Amino acid sequence: MTQKTSRSEKTRARILAAAKDCYSEVGVAKSSMEMIAERASTTKPTLYAHFGSKEALFEVIALDLTEQIQSPEYRPFNKDLPVAEQLYDLLTIYLDGLLALNNELLIRAIMIEYAGRRQAYSIDFACVKQNVLLNWLSAANDSGAINVPDVEISSNLIMSMVEGLLIWPAVMEVEKHDEKERARLLRQVIDFSLRSMC
Repeated sequence: MTQKTSRSEKTRARILAAAKDCYSEVGVAKSSMEMIAERASTTKPTLYAHFGSKEALFEVIALDLTEQIQSPEYRPFNKDLPVAEQLYDLLTIYLDGLLALNNELLIRAIMIEYAGRRQAYSIDFACVKQNVLLNWLSAANDSGAINVPDVEISSNLIMSMVEGLLIWPAVMEVEKHDEKERARLLRQVIDFSLRSMC
């Protein structure tokens, strides 16, 4: 690795850290490129050289957050284990990955920005976050453990219930559930979902 590459990587890391701090403090919309450059102790032209646009910088940060959630702990469907327990484990890993990041402010800023300006971005975060669940449901359906005419719709419905009951309230600081309540709500989502699948 050359000294220039190393310096460039350090500058990029500083910019990403500064952008995350700014997003957490004032939201994405109010985080100007000038504010981010100043926080990163660099110039606006340097920031643009690394990311090209405010939207590109946002996408890198949002995808990085999404990759942190796509935990390697996810296990594929196993036809020899109870469906409800496997789905519970899968969704618990997802929730732990998201809510244990201890950066609810950053998550909130990203979710609000993306919900309000989805058309401004070139990627679909909904597809990224549902890959694990969709793959798991497809495998369960293919094995005959569940019977779902459209696994994509089922995946969307399950994810919508999880987000509505557990993620949005926590991120928006409307209601934070303790572990016991979170487990109860998650079991309700699974029971409701599996009634129509089995």
